[in-house]
Amino acid sequence: MRGNVNKSVARVVLAAAVAATLGTATACEDSKDDKPAGRGSQKPAATETHKTLGKAELEQAVLAKADVKAKGYAIKEMTKAELAEGDAAKSDKAVCQPAVALMGSKYSPEPADSVYRTLGKGDLKTKESFSGMLRVSSYAAGGAEKTIADLKKAVEGCKGGFTATDGSGEKQKFTAVTAQPAAKLGDEALAFDMSGDGLKFSVKAVRSGAHVTVLLGFNMLDPMKSQVPQELVTAQVAKLEKAIAKNAG
Repeated sequence: MRGNVNKSVARVVLAAAVAATLGTATACEDSKDDKPAGRGSQKPAATETHKTLGKAELEQAVLAKADVKAKGYAIKEMTKAELAEGDAAKSDKAVCQPAVALMGSKYSPEPADSVYRTLGKGDLKTKESFSGMLRVSSYAAGGAEKTIADLKKAVEGCKGGFTATDGSGEKQKFTAVTAQPAAKLGDEALAFDMSGDGLKFSVKAVRSGAHVTVLLGFNMLDPMKSQVPQELVTAQVAKLEKAIAKNAG
């Protein structure tokens, strides 16, 4: 199914970020909050009290244009229609479902609240490109921990690949899931790639107390060189944990 790239969130991400990748980043709309992310990362009190951020607070805690513009990224809020297109993605192997679900918009455990953004950056001459989806979610007690634990099991149990089916019935075969080094952020973090059929998706996820940050990345100019810029993950976790600490105070 190469070229179609999956009709779930992967397609939505590419459509939303294509302007940035083609060098027209200014065409993207500003996100709701243009306050820059804090540089420091305070340890969230949520790890002890389970006080979580609601929808409005997550909107303030997610990366905004002012946080990424200087580094050349465009950022845009995902619309309800785009999220609805993502729908549910399913795996042919139960252990792989948590990883496959990242390419859709339905997860288990289900977050209490989530906010989504698409990000893009690209250079046609060098073929350096990043198109990605950012999700920041809050969970009921134990949900964030289980989300990361299930993803770790998926990475370990799906090394030989799996077949994903999106909400429209389109199939995508992945031949390998490969663990990658993860930066020491939040309470726990992981990184991995899912590759097959001439393309690769890269994922980085971080748990901060009862909250999870997930960035899924794709290189539309050179699909096998996809990656998630660590600077985006670091900035998002710092901004989120600052909001968590403020909320717990």
